[in-house]
Amino acid sequence: MNQNKEADRPERVHEDQRWINFEDKLKRWGTGFLIIFILSGMAGVFSKGYFSEGRAGDGTTQIIYERFGRVLSGMDMKITYVSSGTEMSRISLGGDFMENYEVLTLHPQPFRAFSDGRKLILEYHLLIPARQQTIWLGLQPRKAGAGRTFVTVDGNKPLSFFQLVYP
Repeated sequence: MNQNKEADRPERVHEDQRWINFEDKLKRWGTGFLIIFILSGMAGVFSKGYFSEGRAGDGTTQIIYERFGRVLSGMDMKITYVSSGTEMSRISLGGDFMENYEVLTLHPQPFRAFSDGRKLILEYHLLIPARQQTIWLGLQPRKAGAGRTFVTVDGNKPLSFFQLVYP
């Protein structure tokens, strides 16, 4: 009877302590990495969120934009400025802007819009020239990568900012 019990009992599995320790460390590091990854996404490291919002300004012009975005996903930009006092205001978006983005929406509509080489130029006819003006752009990235955009208002010193687009 004892011989039958031992014959029916499966063989013991040999467990190597080194691999058990490795699996335990992998679980801990993996869990930590997963938590950091999820919190980063919630905070906006990959697109819309607290860390994604960027600001650039020089006193007369302020730009609110998204630092991080994804290809084929919408991004917003808001340009607020005080014009130089003339009835016509000119805003140019240069650098990598024309190559990296497609403008989906633009409010208010400009009096005239055209491109000059690698710049998009928007001209607005202002009813009250000395008042603060705001332009909203809805953009869609065309390709992944890093890019630098320059925004110039009425020929003033350009404001520069960096954006990163994930695939």
